[in-house]
Amino acid sequence: MNEILGFYLVFATTTALVGIFKIFYPLMTALAEIRPSHNMIDYKFISYTAFFGLMWLCAPITLIAVLVPSSTKEFIDSMLQAIITEEAA
Repeated sequence: MNEILGFYLVFATTTALVGIFKIFYPLMTALAEIRPSHNMIDYKFISYTAFFGLMWLCAPITLIAVLVPSSTKEFIDSMLQAIITEEAA
């Protein structure tokens, strides 16, 4: 049982770290170009920590978004659109 938990912890941590570099960093870069004064840009540490935590908790669900390049691009575009739309509302 401890081995399964250990493997899952490694899997979740790896998925979250790869998600940071493949999804969230490009998202933050695009957001910084579009809205440099957005709260996510102002509080980068909190944004990165929250995204890491969510990716770590939802690792099995977000695995496809991390591994498949077309899915990654769609995920980034959707998140960016949601953030920009939310701010405009």
